[in-house]
This record gives sequence, structure tokens and C-alpha cells, in this order.
Amino acid sequence: MKKRFAASAMILAMSAATVLSPLTAFAEAEEQELNIAIFQGGYGDAYWNQMVELFEESHEGVKVNMTISPTIGDIIRPQIVAGNAPDFICLNDGGEDGVILSLIKDHALLNLDDVFDGENYAGTGTLRDDITDGILSSTKCAPYGDDEIYLAPFNSGPQGLIYNKTFFDENNLEVPKTWDEFFALGDKVKDIDGRALFTYQGIYPGYMEEMLWPAIANECGEEALTKIANYEEGSFNNEGVLKALSHIKEIADKGYLLEGTVGMNHTESQTEMMLGKAAFITNGTWMENEMQDAPREDGFDISVASEIMAILCLSENIEDLKQKLGSIIIGYNSKKEPIYAHDLKAEGAMTVLLKDAIKPNLVQTLEHTPALIHGGPFANIAHGCNSIIATKLAMKLADYTITEAGFGADLGAEKFLNIKCRKAQIRPDAVVIVATIKALKYHGGAEKERIQEENMEALSRGMSNLYKHIENLKEKFGLNVIVALNKYNTDSLEEIEYVSKQLSNKNIDTSVVEGWAKGGEGAIDIAEKLVDLVEKEENFKYIYDLQDSIKNKIEKIATEVYGAIGVEFSEEAKKEIERIEKDREKEERRKFLKQLTEYPKQLKVLENELNDLYCQLKDKYEQADLVYEDLDDLLKRISDCKMRIKKQVLKKPARFSLSESQEKKLYDYRVVFEKIFDEKIAVSDELIIKTREKLEDFDLLKSFESRYKQCRNYLSNLFDGYKDRIEKSTDSLKNVIGDEKNKVLTSFQNEFERLKPQSIKKEIISNSLIQLDTFFEDIKEKKEEQIGSFLKHIESLNLDIDEDVLTGYYKLQYEEIVKKWNQTKELAQLGITVEIIDHQFNALYSQVALSIKELKQYMDKDKGMQEYQSLKTSFEHLENKYRLMSPLYRTTGKVRKDITGEYIYNYLQFFFRDIFKEREIFFSISSNFASATFFTYESILLPAFINVINNAVYWLIPVEQRRIYIDIISDGKILIQNSGVPIEDFYLKDIFKLFYTRKPTGRGIGLYLAQETLSSIGYNIFASNLPEYNKLNGACFIIDTKPSKEQNENEYI
Repeated sequence: MKKRFAASAMILAMSAATVLSPLTAFAEAEEQELNIAIFQGGYGDAYWNQMVELFEESHEGVKVNMTISPTIGDIIRPQIVAGNAPDFICLNDGGEDGVILSLIKDHALLNLDDVFDGENYAGTGTLRDDITDGILSSTKCAPYGDDEIYLAPFNSGPQGLIYNKTFFDENNLEVPKTWDEFFALGDKVKDIDGRALFTYQGIYPGYMEEMLWPAIANECGEEALTKIANYEEGSFNNEGVLKALSHIKEIADKGYLLEGTVGMNHTESQTEMMLGKAAFITNGTWMENEMQDAPREDGFDISVASEIMAILCLSENIEDLKQKLGSIIIGYNSKKEPIYAHDLKAEGAMTVLLKDAIKPNLVQTLEHTPALIHGGPFANIAHGCNSIIATKLAMKLADYTITEAGFGADLGAEKFLNIKCRKAQIRPDAVVIVATIKALKYHGGAEKERIQEENMEALSRGMSNLYKHIENLKEKFGLNVIVALNKYNTDSLEEIEYVSKQLSNKNIDTSVVEGWAKGGEGAIDIAEKLVDLVEKEENFKYIYDLQDSIKNKIEKIATEVYGAIGVEFSEEAKKEIERIEKDREKEERRKFLKQLTEYPKQLKVLENELNDLYCQLKDKYEQADLVYEDLDDLLKRISDCKMRIKKQVLKKPARFSLSESQEKKLYDYRVVFEKIFDEKIAVSDELIIKTREKLEDFDLLKSFESRYKQCRNYLSNLFDGYKDRIEKSTDSLKNVIGDEKNKVLTSFQNEFERLKPQSIKKEIISNSLIQLDTFFEDIKEKKEEQIGSFLKHIESLNLDIDEDVLTGYYKLQYEEIVKKWNQTKELAQLGITVEIIDHQFNALYSQVALSIKELKQYMDKDKGMQEYQSLKTSFEHLENKYRLMSPLYRTTGKVRKDITGEYIYNYLQFFFRDIFKEREIFFSISSNFASATFFTYESILLPAFINVINNAVYWLIPVEQRRIYIDIISDGKILIQNSGVPIEDFYLKDIFKLFYTRKPTGRGIGLYLAQETLSSIGYNIFASNLPEYNKLNGACFIIDTKPSKEQNENEYI
């Protein structure tokens, strides 16, 4: 534990005219007001309310106006800037608003020395005497370092580690007194109930001082803290300080920090600790008051939400909110008639209280994607989704809007679709069902403590839960669905593949999402698939009709959504439903009659407003020097007026009948309404169309001018960039030339030292001179050739250089690359096309198979049955061909498995069955190959065999004895031999090059891809004419399953 003296500070602003010292001077004034601004922290506002009350009692004629808020700094900053600062301010000294620092910097604080030199409350000395030594002289209170006080300390109290004493007592845990004891608790508390050892207020790391300062004091003493507090140079570069810091770091390194801590605020982390998610948290005595209403681990309930939450989410605007609030039933009178909020005239006051709450909150993700947070969080409380206002706002601002409906397709989604979508008149384009492997296993009966373990049986059972959610959304609501499988580190590959395959069998697309771990990168696949999904047609429908009775609505939801056989209503429930429907009829009657009285007056006002706006628009349109902004503003106002007119429509009620006079009144209103709608709105629409066309001309002109500026800036920046690059390249070249110069001079000096005569003799000196000249000429010639030619090339460069001169040989190379690239694109396009066709074929052949099965009953016994049998046989052949493709796909063959030689033989025999029969090719394998096993990928190994066999089929055409034989020898080499045309020795390597082919119509792709893909799994393929391999004297291909680092060159011969 420790004491922290400056949890907040009092500030007196010099700009306030009423500031007097001492404050008791207010007693002499009359009708004075004191404006104070208070930071509302964990201690709440009770203390300050009492202080205000006591101050006003002791200072007659003084009125204290208090503003108290957790964000008080942001509230008063504009007032201070405008020279209208509060008289008295209490701020958190650790606040991020920067107000204290700004006031210190601007010397805008009142000197408080006379206050602290005054008598204390007990009358035993000065106020300064009551303050712990060192506090008033610190920079917290004397910010200018001259011991003059400008900031007053507010409170001091113990701070440190908070823990649950009941938990420690019940589990016989000792409160740690050393770091070793502290870390020893880490595994103990985890074993008890899985809680972490420690958490803190992540986004407010200042709370960690409660651990850091005592840790430093324990290691180095208080002197080290004093040095740090005084910002002494090197104060942290201390062995004891570093050791204390290492202990803090060790909490995270050992995995004892609560997951997600760094992203939590103070109340979130404190709530997690109180719920038993962590054993310790740093805090002070204010936490008790701050968290007094927070849930605790000894049990808590979610209380039933107010009807106001639902009303807020379903309101279109402030007027709609007011009307709905007025319809709240607050009780019943003696006649058992409902009493509504509007009967008490309370809807206006409630609306005022919610005037800010109705505005959505704009936030952003860690990757700066905007998000709107607005409305109730839980489907069992409100609607499980955000407000209509937030959703419609998002739809206006973005191309794609994603909104959450919590708690699955049987709770949140049902309310979202049946209630919110209907009320907002919106319809979703697609639905993402979020699932996890752990949840599916839990639904399948796995114990909660063991759901992280692989359990295919429980997963299989749990899939029925997911299927029901899919059925609700796809079949009941008619929406397109994709499943987002949120991946955990504990999910096995087999579990993920199982879920994906099961959903694929039901034609439901799946995406494995790792957004939690990888951010946006981990959700790219689901985003791309969702973009495609929203383009597909859907047949959205509601489960019930609004005119259905309450009983019918309940029955439809229970049977359709929850799968109930039926609903039994108790007598009490029947009476309650009857009462509700009667109340609803009475309220609808009241509302309708009120509208029947008020709408004609409102419609007349709106008609006059529209006429006035139309006249203004006509005048503006005909002006020669019309202003673009004026027209645009008028169009917006007309659109708003028309929208309000459309909302004045009155329909005949369905739940009750009208009197003859009411019928006539409704008829007369409708005549007026339709006349306004047909004549006034239609006429204004004609002028609006002309106006918009004129505005489009303005927009086009603006676009032309904007495009010119944009392109001009681009060109300017482009050449500035070229200039910068050239300058950087020039600087780089200068450095290279300078380095080369130093190398040459050093080399020349070394040669000079080596040749320097050791004696003064003519012959020796002459010989050294000759060798020096020779060395000089040699190095000069080389450098002039190397650098001189390079400089000439640079000097000859200009922007008008002939293209042929510039490119020459490289142009030919470029054309060859383009040619090969085009071939590659063609191949890629072919692959994509095959994949698309396969996807479509997968759905079509299932449908055809079903149709053929049903067709049988309509066939006659003679000719019809013969045609049916022929069709059935042809389809079975087609289906067999399709099944051959399955092992070749990356999605189905991306798991290593044991593949036997016999399996490969059977697959190839079936794959080439028709062509082997047609061309009389004898295909066989050795017993060694049949019994061999390869642990690898089907999708890589089988295509390699197919490519080689297909190549052999072509080169067997010219020969009479056509044979293909596969064998395996002891060193893991698979021999694929044929009796066809042999490969010349000088082609043995070339045939594996991309785009190389000896066939007139070949692409030169197959063998290249076979070699590349096999190398990815550690295999190698080559061709050989060596007699120990090539025993059929045709072509022989070898797949080496155990290749050495360097392939033996002789094997190609």
C-alpha cells in the first residue's frame, strides 16, 4: 500500500472577477454567484453536494452553481479560451484534457500562499501545517519551482492491489508479501476457477503506479522515487529500478495477465476483477464508491430493461420518439382502463431527457473503420440490435452496412427481422451466422471444461443446432446465408474441415475468420464472399403479419422459429392477451381520432409551405445569375416537405369501425390529400427534374475544373518525384564514385609501398618505376572503360531518345515475356472457368439426379423405360467423371494422408478407362508399387501422375505395342515407363521448362506444373534414359520421393 497525494487539484482562475482571497469575503456581498467546475471521479458527487450546501449556509446571499462531470476538462476548456472560466475548478491531475498544463503554461492561476498561511479549521496553526511535508513544495502544487503554491491538493488515501477477501479465505490462500509469493499464486488461482492473476485499467496505464512506485521503493528506497519525481537524469538507469520494472513485465511474460486487459478502460477491468476473472487489480479507495452498482462474482442478474430502450431503438426521429413515449401504459384506473404517459403529459419531459440519447455514437475500430454504437445490447432485454436511426445513417454513409442481431436466429435475428426491419422498411441482402467450434461441441454435449479438446462426436451432434439457425434464416425468412466460423487456437484442422464440408453438402458457404487474431487481414475472405452473396436474389418474408392477433403471432414464432409443435395458453394468459388487444384497440382509436382532427390543419400548413418553396424555386431557376448552393438548399427543403406530406396519409382502421360522420370526415380528408399529392407534388416534381438537370450541368462543370486541377497536380507531383529520384540516384552514384576512388588510391598506395626500392640502385629503381607505370596504366584503362563508358551513356540520355535505340535487344525480350504472360493468363482464366463450371455443375447434377429419379414414375413400360434407362446410364457416366475431379481440388485434398500405390492405380485406371480401351493401351503396375504407401497430398500427387500418363498416351500413338508400366525401386523412386516414342537426351531437361512443348498443339504446362507442385512437398520428377530405369525403351519418368539435395546429373542421361 502507498499514499498518492494528488489524485486531483483545485485551480483558481485569475480571469474570474469574483475571485477574492480569502473566500469568506463573499459574506459581505449580496446576491453573489460562485461558478465551480468539478471532476467527478470514483468518489462520486455526494461530497461536493454537501460542500456546496455547507458553503451556501455559511455564506448568506451566495449561490453556488456547480458543474460536475467525468469529462469536466473538455466542458470548461472553451469557457477558459473565451475568458469566461469558472471561479473554482477541481480537476484530476492525471487527466488527458491538458487543462491544468495549459493554465500553468499561460500563468493563469491564482497564488494560494495566503490561503495556506491562514488559520486551519481546528485553530491550532496554519493550513500549511496540516499538509504532509514535501507536498506543497512539489511541482504538483508549486509548478514553477519557486515554492509558491498555485495548485491545492484535494485528497490522499491508500492505493495498491485490490483483491476479493472472501475468495482468498474460502480457498485458504495467503495474501502475498513478496514477488515470489505473488507469482506462486498465478497457477493456484488458475487451477481453482480459471481466473487470471492480475489485470489493470489497460487504456489508462497510470493506474500501474500503484504497483510500480512501491516496487521501486522496496528495491531502492524512497530516494530513488525522489530522483524519478524530480526528473533527475539517469534516475531510471538503476539496477534496482530495472529489477522492479522487470517484475511488472514478468506478469505478462508468464501469462498471468487477464486476456484483453490492454484494451479495457477502468470500469471494464474493475468489473472483470469483481466478476472473478482476475485475482488482483491496482486501485485506490475510490473504487468502492465507483463500482458500488457493478455486478460481482457472488452472483448477479440482468434486470428487465425499460420499455424506453425498445422505443429509443425503434424511433425514426425526435417527434416519433415523443409519440411512442406517450403511448407507454403506466397503470390502470378503477375501471381497469389503461393510463398512458400522454395522459399525464409526461412524454415531453421524457423526450427532453432523451434528446441527446437519440443521437448515435460514432466510434472506430483499431483499424479506423467507422462504427455506430446506439441502442440496447441484449435480445432478451430489447431487440438485440442497434437503433433504426443508426442503421439508416450507416446505410447513407457507406456502400455496405453490417449490423448485429445478437443471440442467434431464434432471438435477436427474429426480433431484428420481424420488428426492426418492418418498422424501418429495410431488408437485409444477406445474413452472416457466426459460429465457433467450441460452441458447437458444447451444444453436442461436451463438458464446458473440455470444449477446447478435439471431440468429433460432440461436434457432429452439435451441428444440428447450427442447421436450425440456417433453416430459420434461409427457409423461414428467405434470406441468403453464409457461416463465419470464428477460429480459436484450440480448433483442430480436422474439426474445421468437418464443419466446412458438412455445410458445403447443404450448399452453405463457410469462411474461417481470424479477425480477432489478425484484424482486418483475418476477415478478408468473409468480406469478399459476402460481397458476392449480397448480389444474389433473395425472397425475404416475415414470419407473421401485423394484423395477426397476439395469439397467432406467438404461435407462428413458437412453431416456425423455435420448432414447437404448438402453444398451450393458460386461462390467465388468454385473459391477459384479451386485455392487451382491447387496450391496443382503444389506443389505436384514440390515436386515429386525434389524427383525424389534427391532420387536416397540419396538411394545410404543409401545403402552404410547399407552395412557398415551389415559388422560390421557380424564381431562382429563372434567374440568369442563379447560385448553385441556393438551388441545392431549396431542393433539400422541398424534399423534406414532401416527405412530411406523405406521412400525413390516413388509412381506415382495421380493428374498429367508424361512425357515419367519421367516415365522411376521413373521405373529405383523403380527397384533399390526394389532390395535393397529385397536383402540387406532381407539378413540383416537374420543376425539380429541370432544376436537377441544371444542377447536373453545374456539377459537370465543377467536375471538369476539379479534374483539371487534379490531373495538373498529379503531373506536377509526378515530375517532382522524378526529380527527387534522380537527385537521390545522383547522390548515391557520387557515393559509389567516391568509394571507388578511395579503393583505387588505397590500392595504388599499397602497390607503391610494395614496389618502393629497398636500396638506391639504378637497376632496382628503374624496374620499380616500370612496374609502377604498368600498374598505373592498367588500373587507368580499366576504370576509364568501366566508369567512362557509363558516364558517356548517362550524358547521352534525353527524353527524346529513339525507342528502338533505347530498347534494342531488351524490346525483343519484353515481347517474349508478354507472350508468355498472355499464355499464363489464358491458363489462369481456363482454371477459373473450370472452377466456376464445376461449382455450377455440382448444384446442377444433384438437381438432375433427383429429376431422373422422379421421372421414372412417368415412363411407360416400353419405349419410355428404354429412353429413361439410356438417360440414367448416361448421367451415371457423367457423374463418375465428376467424382474423379474431387481428389484434385485444393479444398478437398489439402490434408496429408496415406495414399497407396493400389489406390493410385485404380484411380488412374478409372480416369483413363475409355481412352485406354479406345487406343488399346495396356496399363499395369508392379506388386511393389501396389503395396507402397505415400503420406502426402492427393491434390498434388494425383495430378502429377495424370500429367505423365496423359503425355504418354500421346506419344504411344505411333507404336503398335502400347504399354504403360509403373514400378518403385528400393530408394523411393517411382518409375513411370511407356513403350512409346523415346525422349532424346538433349530434351530431358527442356521438357520441364514452362511453355516448352514438342506437341504441335501443346501448351508446355503439364510437366512444368508437375515438377513445381511435387517440389512443394519435397518430391522431385525427372526423365531418364538410363537402362536401369527405362526398361520399356520409350519414355521414362521418375518421381523421387526421397530426393538428395543435389539431383545426380547422370540420371538424366
